[in-house]
Amino acid sequence: MGKIALNNGLIAGLIGVALTLLASITGIYDMADNFSGESSWSSTSISLISIVILIYFMIKSMKEYKNYELDGMMGYWDALKVGLLTGFISAVISSLFLLIYLGLIEPGLIAEVQENAIYELEEQNMGEQEFETAKSMMNWLMNPVFLAISSLFYGVFLALIIALITAIFQKNK
Repeated sequence: MGKIALNNGLIAGLIGVALTLLASITGIYDMADNFSGESSWSSTSISLISIVILIYFMIKSMKEYKNYELDGMMGYWDALKVGLLTGFISAVISSLFLLIYLGLIEPGLIAEVQENAIYELEEQNMGEQEFETAKSMMNWLMNPVFLAISSLFYGVFLALIIALITAIFQKNK
């Protein structure tokens, strides 16, 4: 199970990373939009394509596990485990990419998003204490490590939901 999930999870994660990089380089996708809460059609499309890729490789893992290691008979829990492991590995790859991207490739991206957020906070005419609290909270939340960890939890949660659903259709005992 581990090798099948590892291979398919790595492929799914690397395709997702390549898709994100390609879309960013061509200008189709702006990662700053995701961090500032502005979702455009292109970022939504990239996210949906990434989810479809993940679903494909999770189902592929389940089928390979069923056919090559379980002689064609797989229960729900076996399907769930291999699907979730595949999704977890893909989420780790995506989170590592995010950490490297925000920390090394595009370190100014977070600063840009923070500047825009501070400008929006100033426009809300809140008190000095509230402003400083919001600003310190934003600085704590908007760093590459926290964003990568959040991405990992989101990816694992998404993989769990997908695995719970797709395992229903992959089991046969």
